[in-house]
Amino acid sequence: MQTRSTPHSLRLSLLAGLSLLLVGGQAVAQTAPKPPADDPEANLVSELVVTARQPGPSWWTVEKGPSKLYILGLPPGPLAKDLAWDKSLFQRRLKEATAFLPLPTIMTSVDVGAFQGLGLLTRMAPGMGWTNGDVEKAMPNSLATRFAADRTALGYPVSRYATPAPILAAFKLLQDYIDKSGMTDDIVESLIAEARKAKVRVEKPLRIVSPPLKFEDFSLTRPPVQDCFNTVLSQVETDPEIYRAAARGWAAGRLTEALAAPRDAKALCTARIYSGAFLRQAWTSEIDDLAKRIEKPGVTVAVLGMRSLLAEDGVIAGLRAKGYVVTGPDADAAR
Repeated sequence: MQTRSTPHSLRLSLLAGLSLLLVGGQAVAQTAPKPPADDPEANLVSELVVTARQPGPSWWTVEKGPSKLYILGLPPGPLAKDLAWDKSLFQRRLKEATAFLPLPTIMTSVDVGAFQGLGLLTRMAPGMGWTNGDVEKAMPNSLATRFAADRTALGYPVSRYATPAPILAAFKLLQDYIDKSGMTDDIVESLIAEARKAKVRVEKPLRIVSPPLKFEDFSLTRPPVQDCFNTVLSQVETDPEIYRAAARGWAAGRLTEALAAPRDAKALCTARIYSGAFLRQAWTSEIDDLAKRIEKPGVTVAVLGMRSLLAEDGVIAGLRAKGYVVTGPDADAAR
């Protein structure tokens, strides 16, 4: 069976049918040496980390004959729900556009049950009581202590996180942190609504099929899952003002500031759980899809994750490797 998730920068959106795979998986972290992490979004092209000529989020443009592609870089982390950002350029480009391209979606193949990615399950987690409300007992002591302190700081009891496995509880905790801090980690739906209001055709997102995921892929015995869990807790322990400041940098087109906050845990977990190799393959599929659109007449407005654009093996580098001239926000005068 294949089911779909809509990730932020191909973010792992945690698994609405994952309970069918994770029942009974009460594992503890092992102490084996941790291999080097393959993290494609870690290394960015420094020359691309610039400041836009005028205030507003950063855009990249590709033109070829009668075809034009505008790419809006999405915030690399959560932002305040009430953040006011200048949408005038986005709206002007929608008036010019013939199509709006949302984020790609990951199709996850599984052998059992309905599988959608991470975000939906984090909202379903309460009441999924396979751990009988004692999810912290299924964690190593060090992680359980941090988890308990973090949920207590947010004002929630352990019973709220009764889930099939600790990693799901961690993602539920992260969503609670984002919500209680007055932030959001998804602005794409609002952009889609703007496109429809402007009567721009909203394209079906590119579908990228992942390798099959199994119960073992989410066990805390795996170093990648340990990394993911620790990253989630570190984000929850971060002062929300740091993310709000980074989001203000994004809104003003100041990429250095936008990228200054700690990495978004859901984005980082994509590389950890799906693997860095899969993430690179996904970028290749995105690049090929965008190249096909550039070769056809029309104007497309697309949105992609900031780090997937700026990474050394990312989308901008891939488009340039195909021979396209990509104009960045530091040279973008069409504002």
